[in-house]
Amino acid sequence: IYIYRIKNIYVTMTFNTSYPLLSMLQLLGILGGLTLVLGSSWPSTKDLHQPLRSVKNWLLFLGAIILFVFSLLDYLQGTGTLLFVLLEGLAIVASILMMADTNDLLDTALLSISTIILISLSLWWNTSLETLWFIFGLLGVGIGYTLTPSAWRDVSFLVGSLMLTYFSYLGANWIFFWINAFFALFSTWYVLRALFKK
Repeated sequence: IYIYRIKNIYVTMTFNTSYPLLSMLQLLGILGGLTLVLGSSWPSTKDLHQPLRSVKNWLLFLGAIILFVFSLLDYLQGTGTLLFVLLEGLAIVASILMMADTNDLLDTALLSISTIILISLSLWWNTSLETLWFIFGLLGVGIGYTLTPSAWRDVSFLVGSLMLTYFSYLGANWIFFWINAFFALFSTWYVLRALFKK
C-alpha cells in the first residue's frame, strides 16, 4: 500500500504483487518463440550435406523442444490446447528427420501420412473446420523442417506459418500467434531474396 499527498488530499494506492506480469510458463513460451524466430532468421548453411553443423537447424530443433515443453505444461494446466502439443511434437520429429539428412521424398511422405491421421482424428473428435488451418499449417512447417535448405523450404515455412498464425488468431493464443507471425515474416524475407537473386 502506498500513500501520497496531493494538495492536502491523501490518496491511497494498493498494488497486488502476488501475480507477476509474466508467469514462468509464459516466459518459457517466449524463450522458445525467440529461439524459433532466431532460427528462422538465421542464414542457411552452405554445406547442405552436413545438417548437424547448421546453427539454423539446431536453433529450430531447440526452439521446437522448448515450445513442446511449454505447450504440454500449458495444456496440463488447462489453459492450452492439445493441438499445439501435437504441433510441437511433430516439429521435433521433423527436426530429427532434418538432422538425420533423410530423403526429402521420404520425409514428405511421412509427414503427409501424419497429416492424414490428424485430419481423421479431427473429424472423429468433431472439431471445427478451423482446425484444418492448423493441420495444413502443421504440414507446411513440418515439410519445411525436413527439406534441404532452398527457396522451396522457405516457401513451405511461409505457407505453414501463415496458416498457423491465422489459427492462433482465431483461438486467441497470442504467444503462438506472434511466434508464427515472425516466423512468416522472416520466411517471406528469404523467399523474396531468393526470387530477386534469380
